[in-house]
Amino acid sequence: MIYLGLPVWYGSGRLIDLIQVVHERGFDYVEISLDYPWPEAIDEFEMEELVKSIRGYGIEVGIHGPWRDISLGSPRDVIRRAALKVYRRCVEFASRLESHYFNFHVFTKEATEYEEVYKAAYAATRRSVKEICRMCKEANIIPTLENNPTDFLGSVDEIWGLLKENEGLRACLDVGHVKGANMKKKGGGDELSEWFKRLRGRIEVIHLHDYKVEGDRVLDHLVLGKGELNIAYVIDEVRKSGAKFLLLEMFLRHKNKRASIEDLGNILISLREKLR
Repeated sequence: MIYLGLPVWYGSGRLIDLIQVVHERGFDYVEISLDYPWPEAIDEFEMEELVKSIRGYGIEVGIHGPWRDISLGSPRDVIRRAALKVYRRCVEFASRLESHYFNFHVFTKEATEYEEVYKAAYAATRRSVKEICRMCKEANIIPTLENNPTDFLGSVDEIWGLLKENEGLRACLDVGHVKGANMKKKGGGDELSEWFKRLRGRIEVIHLHDYKVEGDRVLDHLVLGKGELNIAYVIDEVRKSGAKFLLLEMFLRHKNKRASIEDLGNILISLREKLR
């Protein structure tokens, strides 16, 4: 069985209300993104109510670690260690919710186009990933590393290298981020088929959304059918991937129009049929 989920981000409303919506719309799980001020702004009373709500509705939980203002790949160790302190608090939050997985990106704003800087940033990344894996193991949560829509950690070799050296680490494959990273790489990058091939058996989560190329950039996180994604191909690969969680990370119908819960509910029904 593959669980179909809905992402929840700060600004969408109260967490408890959003959990109810996820349940009422028939989704199997929710992925809670810990952008500031979450989890710091969630007090003990709200936390207890949240736990009760999740257990009462019988839905599963995944956590997306923060990425704004977080530099887990910084070669400046004081910055990297500060980011890890934030992550420890987030993993503790995930543990309280009995989250199945803790998903994260590794970013740095340093000039990784220069070889010396890239090597230092990748070395810092390896240290951070190892530490996050240790935190998650202690909390009995599966750590999942997501591919970036950037040149740094936007190639399958980089992600595969980190998966190989960290036992228990799994992949979160974001299909739209593959296209975004390729647009930034000279001569192109790894095609989606290569990602599915190389990571098969190590993918825990798939972030699914459509995308379209607009000039020199990618407009992603579109609802399915509004872009260029070969949906039939991706559904077939999802079946073969071994992934346990499929997140409908779709925020837009068009460039200036947000997707509605009705849009996502209809896509949920369609995907259930296709994945049978």
